[in-house]
Amino acid sequence: MKKNFSNILKIVVLCLVITAFLTTAFACSKDHGDGIYADKITKDECVNVISDSEVILFVSDKLNNLEDKTLEDLMNYYVSEGYLTYEATDGSWGKFITSVNGRVANDANSEFWAIYTSDANQASTEYDSYKYEDKTIGSSNYGVSSLKIAAGDIIVLKLASY
Repeated sequence: MKKNFSNILKIVVLCLVITAFLTTAFACSKDHGDGIYADKITKDECVNVISDSEVILFVSDKLNNLEDKTLEDLMNYYVSEGYLTYEATDGSWGKFITSVNGRVANDANSEFWAIYTSDANQASTEYDSYKYEDKTIGSSNYGVSSLKIAAGDIIVLKLASY
């Protein structure tokens, strides 16, 4: 009888240990929902602020859940991480960026935030291009809310005038 009680006590203690471990493991895991996330990534891997009118965004291969995500999703993730700020306004062709890191495009000077992407399938160098290191990055054919992103993409936001 004493041996049975000892075995039962061992099983109860083992169950409590397993329960505590699983509770801790699941409590520490972060629910990422359907947004972009990364387990460990730094601002330097994501954003390079050249000036108040020129910002380069990198779509790191450390980012998760990129399928069907847009530049807007990426920028919202970077905002949530404190890597940049931006504002956008709804327009007839989707959202367009009105400010980046507090720098507002000035309508009186005919300024706008131009978007360039390294994804040649979504860009054109005929209209405009941007030189980054040894790459020529084309002007995006899409706005912030419809430009699809993928790991390895380089996105440039540059204040321009028309």
